[in-house]
Amino acid sequence: MALIECTDCGSQISSSAKACPKCGAPAPKKNEPDPGNIFCPFCRTEVSEDAMICSGCDARRAYTRSGTRLYGKWQSIGFGIILPLILMAFFPPAGIILIPVMLYVVYRLIRGPVWYNYSDL
Repeated sequence: MALIECTDCGSQISSSAKACPKCGAPAPKKNEPDPGNIFCPFCRTEVSEDAMICSGCDARRAYTRSGTRLYGKWQSIGFGIILPLILMAFFPPAGIILIPVMLYVVYRLIRGPVWYNYSDL
């Protein structure tokens, strides 16, 4: 833990302190997360890079979504790539319609998961 300067009185306080022990001013918020962590875009809670659910606001990370259903990596691969390929094998005209879906899923898999808040769904 590092020492930071209080914005009101200028005394040195711990970076993990919630307020200055000398004057009681709230500690400044961090601009950068710890290594291996990210901030939730909705509540600014620090969570692990691998976390799929924010502990602060229950926001979730997913690769794709359909209505209110969120899909993880393997569900996106199954429903967005494998299922359209099977449908194209048995019904070729469906392939023309499903190509944009497959391209979008590949794009999302390359870019990584996106945060979704329940108010967005």
